[in-house]
Amino acid sequence: NDILYKDVDRFDVYNYPFSETLIEHYINKGKACFPYGNTLLLMLEKSAESKGLSSAEEERVILRTINAFANYHSKDSISFMFRLKKSAGEQFLKVLNGIEGTILHSYIKNVKLLKDKWFYGKSVLNYLKKPFVNNKAHDYQTFKGKVSTVSRSFSVEEQSQFIQELIDYFEDAQMYKWLRLSFKLVPKEVYDVFLKNLLIAHKNRIVGHNDFFEWITVIPMEQFSKERKQEYMNYISGLEITHKTYKPKMERAMIHLK
Repeated sequence: NDILYKDVDRFDVYNYPFSETLIEHYINKGKACFPYGNTLLLMLEKSAESKGLSSAEEERVILRTINAFANYHSKDSISFMFRLKKSAGEQFLKVLNGIEGTILHSYIKNVKLLKDKWFYGKSVLNYLKKPFVNNKAHDYQTFKGKVSTVSRSFSVEEQSQFIQELIDYFEDAQMYKWLRLSFKLVPKEVYDVFLKNLLIAHKNRIVGHNDFFEWITVIPMEQFSKERKQEYMNYISGLEITHKTYKPKMERAMIHLK
C-alpha cells in the first residue's frame, strides 16, 4: 500500500488498475483499514476528467469512510471526513442522504465529534423516519429508541429542528400518534414542537376529533407552557362540536387543560 500511495502521489491522475483491490481491503480490514483509505482518498482527490476512480468507486470509498467514522471515530477517520467535505462535498451528501448501507445509529451518536453541522445532512431525518417507512406496528419501539438516541446526542435547538423536519416530511396521523408520548424522551421545549403542530394538524383535519381530544387528556399538564395551554383552550373553546361521541371528549380535554 505504501508503494501504491507514493505512485499515486507522484504521478498525474490515471485509471488506477489496483483501485478495486484497495477498496476491498478498505472495506474488510476493520480498524486496520485507514492506510488503504488514505491512498483511496488521494486517488479520489486527484480524480478528474474521466480519469482516476469511477463514480461507483468513489461512492464506495465515501460510504466506507462514513461507516469507518461511525464505527471507530478515530483521529484518522475524522481527518478523512473533512478531506471528503473539501474534495467531494456534494457527492458525500448524496451518499450520506440517499444510499443504503450507512450505519446511521453509530453515525448519529458520533457526528457531533466533527463539530460541524454540515455533516448532519439529512442523516437524522432518515434515521427517525425509517420506522414510518417500514410502517409496522412493532417499529414504534424502534422509533422510541431512535428519539431517545437523538435526544441524548443533540442540543434542544437541534432536536426541535429535527422533530419539525420529521413532521413536515410525513404530515400524517400515524406520525402524530407515535410522537404524542415522546414527552417521556425529550425536553419540554422539544415536545412543544409536537404540541404546536398537533393543533395545526387538527385544524387541517390530518388528526381527527377522537384522537385529538383523547391525546390531550393523556399529556401531563406540565408539558404545556402557559402560552401553549392558553392557545389550546382558546382553540377548543371556538370549536362547534355537538356530535354525541366527540362533544364529551372535547369537554374532558378542556377540563384536563383547566
